Amino acid sequence: MDTRTVQEREDIVRIAGERMKEFIAHPPRDARLWGIRTTSGTTGGVPLIVPHRYPPVRGRIFKERRMLQCYGSMSSRLSFSHVTHMRDTAGDSISLSLDGLDLGQGLERVLDEFEAEIIVGYPSFVARVSEHMSAGARARVAHIRLSGEFIDDSLRRLFEERFTHADVTAMYISAETGRLSTFPCGHLPLNNYHPAPGVVVEIAEPGDDGAGDILISKDGKEEVLPFERYRVGDVGRIMSGSCPCGAAVTFEVLGRSGHDYLKLAGAIVRREEVERVARLLGLQEYLLEGLLKIRGGSLVGAFELSIVPTKSVGEGEAARLAEVFSRELKLTPTRTLEALVAEGLFEPLAVRFVAELPQGEKRLPLRMKRD
Repeated sequence: MDTRTVQEREDIVRIAGERMKEFIAHPPRDARLWGIRTTSGTTGGVPLIVPHRYPPVRGRIFKERRMLQCYGSMSSRLSFSHVTHMRDTAGDSISLSLDGLDLGQGLERVLDEFEAEIIVGYPSFVARVSEHMSAGARARVAHIRLSGEFIDDSLRRLFEERFTHADVTAMYISAETGRLSTFPCGHLPLNNYHPAPGVVVEIAEPGDDGAGDILISKDGKEEVLPFERYRVGDVGRIMSGSCPCGAAVTFEVLGRSGHDYLKLAGAIVRREEVERVARLLGLQEYLLEGLLKIRGGSLVGAFELSIVPTKSVGEGEAARLAEVFSRELKLTPTRTLEALVAEGLFEPLAVRFVAELPQGEKRLPLRMKRD
């Protein structure tokens, strides 16, 4: 058994707080090469804010002139817009950044006039934006570059059906760590990556199939935070053999490990929030699984709650449990699962009783469902 230290998310939160205080008290001399990076709040109750050093490299990120950015939140919108414009010195390109507040009437006309050539963003939010694009606007898209989420078969099929002229690739990136994979080499399927220079990928306690929690280490040349065997929150495995491109290491991401939060269909549910609602209902052994579905041509989220019955919580309680759980569980700071179901963004919660939970899942009340 490997007894070396593993960094958990709370370690990064603590270090980030210390580094941020130092950054404010003693600003670096080359301040123009620095920025403030925020995460979505998955590291805890508030967003993680860290100073970030941008490498002094200028030039175009993408050769396409019209880029549509789909990151779903205002902080991401501002951050990625800043990085793109800072790097793009050609002067002949234009980008359009969207967040959740933009998804409404009139967006289809805007996207028709914009004529995007490339779309970059989070998979689930790109899928939602695609519902506001005409067939002509979709046909003009040549490339889709994704990051930030696991791409399951439902999302892959949706992109293939809606963007028939676009190639779809992905990079492995997290808000707190930055880029972890190289640019796509062209030989790998989605969810398979090569580590970026200076990045070491390990698998913690791999099972018989080689799968386990992904641990990330970075050499720190472009980062303020020290990442040493950091449990980034995904399950994966190291693939055997070298890639036709020449890369010696390939790793596959299998989905979220579910040890503290789950990102699904543009919403986020934290383990502590699930545990709060479970205590309210008197649940002892349970597992909340998230999955993506296509309904009526739209991408929707769904949850399945498995419960081991007790003397106080039996199978006759299924309807009540589903009602209360949905009403209490917050997926955004202001909206509950019940509210998102009413808006058509999620399916009603499915509750089932089981004799026992799968082995190894008893300590994990939250995970992404894997077929």
